[in-house]
Amino acid sequence: MSVTCNFLLEFGVEELPARVLQPISEHIKLSLENLFKANDLSYAEFSTAYTPRRLFFEVKDLVTASSDKELEIKGPPATVAVKDGKFTQAALGFAAKNGVAESALYVENGYVYAKSLVKGVSTRELLETNIARIISETPGERFMRTADGSLKFSRPLRWLVALLVSTKREVLNIDLDGLVSGSKSYGHRFLSPEAFEVENGAQYRSELKKRGVILELSERKQIVKDKANALAASLKAEVQIDEALLEEVINLIENPEPILCEFSEQFMKIPQQVLITVMAKHQRYFPLLRDGKLIPNFIAVSNNPLAAARANIKSGNEKVIIPRFKDAEFFVEEDSKLSLSQRLPKLEKINFQAGNMLQKSKRMQAITKYMLGELASNYDANPTRVDGENLNDKKQVAAILEAASLAKADLTSHLVFEFTELQGEIGGVYATREGLGETISKAIGEHYMPRFAGDSLASTIGGKIISVADRLDTLVCFFAAGKIPKGSADPFALRRQANGLLETILHSHWIINVDKLIDFAVDLAAAEFGTGRIFSKSRGSGEDKKTIEVPEFDWQLARTSLKEFLVQRLPFVFEISHKNTEINKAVLEIGNPLVDLNRRHMMVHLMYNLRARPEFPNLVEAITRVVNIGDRSIGAKVAEKSFVTEHEKSVYACFKHLDSILAKPTYYEPLAEAEFLKAVEPVNKFFDNVLVNDKDEQVKVNRHALVNYGASLFEQVCAFKLLSV
Repeated sequence: MSVTCNFLLEFGVEELPARVLQPISEHIKLSLENLFKANDLSYAEFSTAYTPRRLFFEVKDLVTASSDKELEIKGPPATVAVKDGKFTQAALGFAAKNGVAESALYVENGYVYAKSLVKGVSTRELLETNIARIISETPGERFMRTADGSLKFSRPLRWLVALLVSTKREVLNIDLDGLVSGSKSYGHRFLSPEAFEVENGAQYRSELKKRGVILELSERKQIVKDKANALAASLKAEVQIDEALLEEVINLIENPEPILCEFSEQFMKIPQQVLITVMAKHQRYFPLLRDGKLIPNFIAVSNNPLAAARANIKSGNEKVIIPRFKDAEFFVEEDSKLSLSQRLPKLEKINFQAGNMLQKSKRMQAITKYMLGELASNYDANPTRVDGENLNDKKQVAAILEAASLAKADLTSHLVFEFTELQGEIGGVYATREGLGETISKAIGEHYMPRFAGDSLASTIGGKIISVADRLDTLVCFFAAGKIPKGSADPFALRRQANGLLETILHSHWIINVDKLIDFAVDLAAAEFGTGRIFSKSRGSGEDKKTIEVPEFDWQLARTSLKEFLVQRLPFVFEISHKNTEINKAVLEIGNPLVDLNRRHMMVHLMYNLRARPEFPNLVEAITRVVNIGDRSIGAKVAEKSFVTEHEKSVYACFKHLDSILAKPTYYEPLAEAEFLKAVEPVNKFFDNVLVNDKDEQVKVNRHALVNYGASLFEQVCAFKLLSV
């Protein structure tokens, strides 16, 4: 039975940035796992924990050494390694190369073999010789060195604990540029900075807690949530906890202590989004809301839970927020001197990939107008339509077009210049203050949504349409300029733009031909800019070197490559909400999904429902028979008078029923799965009882036409051949 021990490793550091803690911890853990695996060192459990000042790793029941192994090494063929019953130079060279005696060689299955004993490795020696290497290979940012040492790490290393614990405790001998491993760790910087001896994992955790360090990330997170919620409840309010902000905050502290703070009512005239952004993004505070509206309080999280320090910490946080709020107040006052429409000429001074932002705004308005016309005829029945939205109402249409024109105006404001993440939202706030109406203000405020994968879509039809128009124009212009994402490189975040465009169209259930929409946007920009400037570029070298002229914009490239790009992005976008990649692929395989994207979405839902039914395998088998047997070279139409059997009539009636349902331009799940399942019986009876290739040519042609008719219907749903059952 193997002898085991527990391995404890702690790196004590100057406070690491919150964003690098997890990547560094994961890298060190993975490196150790690979080291153990490569040397056949087994263990029972590997746990990690980290705070800003320490990275901790514990491996339980790690074997103290790997077992000896006997390796069988294959050598040269016996035909060249053995002659007249003796080993030749080829065999002897093989033996010397592998450090075995001639007597250890043997012949088996036509080859010379040797057996070699590989001694096991000591876990202690392996760790002592590899920890420094692992640290030197650890990724990070703004690497630092201690004194004249060569070892680089994201922050200076201050102490190192490295122990093997079994019936006795062994301190490993590791030297990191003069920092020698030991058995002493340290408590909280303020509460208990003294050193203490580490005996084992349980004692280490217990001592840290006594000395003011909450080691586990999940525990620190829960402390912040519980105390912050309690403080908010004392004011009959709710704390707005952003998970990303919470993750950052708990990685800045070892002992979290939420503190209730307040600020002057005079700042409440500043737009709520601005105040929240200043508090959350710039100061890492948690804002408080009551009935959805901000109140003049916030929660700061301190790293010092002592009651004696609370007053000073509270006062300091309240003071530091004032200059930020005063800056925002000044920006709002300055911005209010110009209306959004008065800001439009300033957009000429903001460059875009093609022309300037004023020109882009005009194209956005034109694309918005085109989309409004395309959507108007079907939108009343759209399941995502908000009450009161009417695309045949001239006033609403005019308001959405005005919103498209003004959507980028806030880019010229002082507030957006300072808080770029609020672009769009500030425009919506300013539109409300000008009294432009809810349709315009919401459309402007939401037109950057969704900002990332899985983010909420705009809540209004105006916001959605302008969002798509904005993204589409951006994609068209960048693609025309040849700035197409390749490999992992996407410096202009065009994949995110494409994803947002497709998510909005897909989940809004719009009946719109995206292929034609792209053509419209390309033609619009092409008419404005033409080929642009002409650049001279060199191609080849030496005698083959020549100069060619290249246009600034290639609109045909934009047209074809953007369509291909969006089709390539569709599986990813579908998978955000629909996790069965096989069904997604089968549905998208049929035709051009950009032409009928909403129908593709409906078919995905239909196939998901069918997949959950026990009869699904039978359905796929029946449909596959139809698709495989059909002969598309026979272009005849079905003639009912040529039917000979009841089975032909029955399956034809089934196909006609499915055809009538599929032909309806409905928004969502055009037919229940039950309608499809009804096709199994007539299809199977047809093929079991009817010979398609009948001797009578007229009957044969008509039966092939019947099968082709059914195949054409099923192929509107998905490529069933790609489905496994």
